[in-house]
Amino acid sequence: MNSLEFTYFRIEKENRISYRVFYSFLYVMFIIYAFILLTALAFDYNYSYVTIQGTSMQPTLNKNPVLSGDGSSFQDAVYLKHTKDVDYGDIIVIQVPQENDESYSIIKRVIAKENDYITIVKLPIVMENGVTEWQYRVVRKISGSSEVEVLQEDYIKSYEEWSLWDGNGYLDTGMIVNNEVKYTNLMEYEPSFFANYIENNECTKLKFAYSGNTYQAYFFKVGQDKFSKECNQIFFMGDNRTGSTDARMTGTRGEDMIIGKVVKIIHDAVNDRNLILNINVSFNKVFSFFEIIWNEILSYFSFPS
Repeated sequence: MNSLEFTYFRIEKENRISYRVFYSFLYVMFIIYAFILLTALAFDYNYSYVTIQGTSMQPTLNKNPVLSGDGSSFQDAVYLKHTKDVDYGDIIVIQVPQENDESYSIIKRVIAKENDYITIVKLPIVMENGVTEWQYRVVRKISGSSEVEVLQEDYIKSYEEWSLWDGNGYLDTGMIVNNEVKYTNLMEYEPSFFANYIENNECTKLKFAYSGNTYQAYFFKVGQDKFSKECNQIFFMGDNRTGSTDARMTGTRGEDMIIGKVVKIIHDAVNDRNLILNINVSFNKVFSFFEIIWNEILSYFSFPS
């Protein structure tokens, strides 16, 4: 073989190798593209990225909101998983139809479920400085449990601000002393809860212990009111109790009205004041996207995340 023939076959071989590398590259890129496309489609089917408006979930969401031109408040966003399977404390988006908008939805926190007993009353809370203040607390008895628990919700905006609301008393409830109700310590119910649940329903008197004393109050059984038509009722409230329109006013709603639950919060997702911050938010959004996918993969193969 002369040098000319050798050069020809060498070039031909290099060309074949180049073609194989090129087509292999295209094949790998196609696989990657198909994987990303299928993943994105599956993600869009099971999740949503939602920008949060309003201040009803402060301080958890929109702690320092950006005001838009129409006066709306925006700041944070969430990844929402489309599911009806929610638990106590989950933040959910749920439909609460309005006269002019049947698809109107709000974002709140799950407080109680169907057949749970719930009330909201003022209790004597000993502050860090030793002073006792009467503050609202949610008291709940979960269905199937014998324990009546006073919820200590460290996520709400302000017990002090909420407790400035004047409550409503009920004559045969209060502190129990020597197995008798001491009427000088009446239960003071949260006004909106009292008006919409205690006053208009046949509620159940339950005893519960708190801070060394025993109290008796009226409890509403979630799902018992005749106005609730959907099954598996949910009682939900915003973390900003003095600035939230929730189940206290709208009534409970059925699980079928739940759009989804929050699985990831992206803080400062709406911010046009700082370019570096916007880049960081974009990174957090993408990182959270892949984190959710990874958790789904682990969940699919039954690995703990």
